[in-house]
Amino acid sequence: MEPILRGPRFLWTCKDCSFQNSFAMDTCKSHQPFQCGACNKLDPQSNVDFNDATSIAEKTILGAQVKFESLRKIHASRTIEIAKGQAQSSGLARGDVVVFEESIGSLREIKRIVGFPMEQIAIDRGDILVDDVKWSKSLEQSLRQAILVHAWDGAALIAQAKVAEQKSGGTANRGAASRSTGGWSYGGLPFTGLLRASGGQGASMASAAELTFDSPIPPFLDNRLAVNAHDSHAIVHVKDFGFAFQPKHFQGDWGIRCRFWCEANESQVELRWSGASLAIQGEKESVNVEINPRNEKALWIIVAMIDDFLVVGDQDEEWMRIALPESEAGMQRIPPVARTVPIAIGALSGELSLDQLLVFRDIHYRGQGDSSSQTWLPSPGVVVLGDNVSMSSDSRDRWLEGLRPNAIRGVVLQQGSPMETLLRQRY
Repeated sequence: MEPILRGPRFLWTCKDCSFQNSFAMDTCKSHQPFQCGACNKLDPQSNVDFNDATSIAEKTILGAQVKFESLRKIHASRTIEIAKGQAQSSGLARGDVVVFEESIGSLREIKRIVGFPMEQIAIDRGDILVDDVKWSKSLEQSLRQAILVHAWDGAALIAQAKVAEQKSGGTANRGAASRSTGGWSYGGLPFTGLLRASGGQGASMASAAELTFDSPIPPFLDNRLAVNAHDSHAIVHVKDFGFAFQPKHFQGDWGIRCRFWCEANESQVELRWSGASLAIQGEKESVNVEINPRNEKALWIIVAMIDDFLVVGDQDEEWMRIALPESEAGMQRIPPVARTVPIAIGALSGELSLDQLLVFRDIHYRGQGDSSSQTWLPSPGVVVLGDNVSMSSDSRDRWLEGLRPNAIRGVVLQQGSPMETLLRQRY
């Protein structure tokens, strides 16, 4: 269930750049070289025998403890959701992370429940279909299972730059950061925290400066997972991703335009801040959101493409949801030469100073044997899948006719808000 739930990790330090990698233990294979997540260099000398517990003990750290609530208590706490049809009569809801025992006395396992008895469940090019209808998640559900792709922290970069300057005698490039998982650049240079419009209040997009997120494999984001030491997956492009930003302050007016590109869709939305109000303008819809001044400092603004919708909101609620144009099945949309990045943020007016920026993506499901599709016909069982798709042993290769519902012991209690679930993946 990495990276949503943190399991045991193996620490390995790259000889070339001294970066300490933290790999999920269940993705490590004996006598296979590691590739550094910071400099991307492969170390052929990194020969580790993971069957030798003594030699790896001092480089292994324990995973996080998991707490779960019994089904009886879950049922009692979800009476409203059950009445609205948002949860099953048992109290379980699609997307719950559940603890189960395959048989009496067997080890307990943790997976995400995606299908209930007598439903036809399918994986189709990364999506989950329920009775031939795509599972469309709320912003909260998406954040609860989102995978962090990149974290930009202005304060951390300044601190790192100061240390680098001291070591190099003041010649280090302030704001430089690893590009192994992509990186933000502004005018061709590493982003340092300030978005400023190059023209006046009515500046056109052509004259506006753009902050861009550069993918490790341009021009699209892919399904790799940084905690996997030896990933078995074919690398494919993903279409459900987004970013979240935390303004440093709310002094002065500003306006930005956010643009997304993937193989299946492209979309854009404008955000304009004035006073205590945020105006959101989609291609065909608009909405104004009043922001409580007391919550400004902790506010995260989130813009994402989720299950063929463009969604805008904060860590507590959705503000706008716009249906994206449908694409033909299997369509490969290659962007024009100028569009070489999946995310671009243009400064339309004023100045926007940022504290933090996160890029995240949804789980991109693959079928058995890394196929792009798989189907479970209606049965009395449930379908459970792991979040670390390339390494998980789940309903794709076990319980092909469904896991017994009475094998489920409870629902994992995820601590904190959906945004905190995502932020914990930085460490």
